[in-house]
Amino acid sequence: MLCIKSIGSCSSVRPFFKFSLILDDFGMKKLEGQQQNDFEQIIDDRYNRKSIIIVSQLPIADWYNVINNELIAEACLDRIVHKAVRFELKGDSLRKKY
Repeated sequence: MLCIKSIGSCSSVRPFFKFSLILDDFGMKKLEGQQQNDFEQIIDDRYNRKSIIIVSQLPIADWYNVINNELIAEACLDRIVHKAVRFELKGDSLRKKY
C-alpha cells in the first residue's frame, strides 16, 4: 500500500497523478489522524481523472474500520464504489499451493 504516513502533504504526490495508483494490501493497518485526510484527498483528487487499483483481503464493509472516521470513510467509499469494477476471487489462496 502507498505509505500515506511518508507522503507528508498531498502536493508531494501530484507528479504521480499521471499514472494509475495501485494500493496493495489495503486495510492491513488502520489509517490514523492526518493519514485519513491525506487518503481522502488522494481519492478525491483522482476521482473522474485517473484510475485507482485497490487490492484488499477485507470486504468493503470493513473498510470503515480501517479509515476510522465515518465521515471520511463515507466520502472515500462513495467515490471508490461509484464507478468501481470489482473482481472478487474465491477459493484457496495460491500462496498455499506454492
